[in-house]
Amino acid sequence: MKETPAFLTETRRDILNGKYTGQEGTKRSHKSKIKAWSRAALQELIEVAQSPEIENSDVFEPDDLARLIDALLVPKGGLTPRWNFEGSPESFRAEYQYQIGLHARLRHSLNGYDDMLHKNTPPGEQPNWSG
Repeated sequence: MKETPAFLTETRRDILNGKYTGQEGTKRSHKSKIKAWSRAALQELIEVAQSPEIENSDVFEPDDLARLIDALLVPKGGLTPRWNFEGSPESFRAEYQYQIGLHARLRHSLNGYDDMLHKNTPPGEQPNWSG
């Protein structure tokens, strides 16, 4: 059975890919709906992920989540590494404000989980190396 797209019709995919050739007003309307439905879909996905009734590993593939984060961290036109950026640190931060903020938020969350998933002793305690 072929799955029906949640909200990305062929026309809306054309808009996302820059291939839409219709009326500008219609294009703006579609873009507005894509944004609104994307926000709603994300909230619903969070609700699913927080539910004790569905196992996250049955729904959320790590590779798919990584692809989403990659798509969010790479702006239109690509990401220029800081070491190749021709400009001041201030202009770099202005150019990549969203990406820097997203990365900081993800790093903050992941660092806490890194401790819980990989460390053998709680924060503040010293490991017992003598066995």
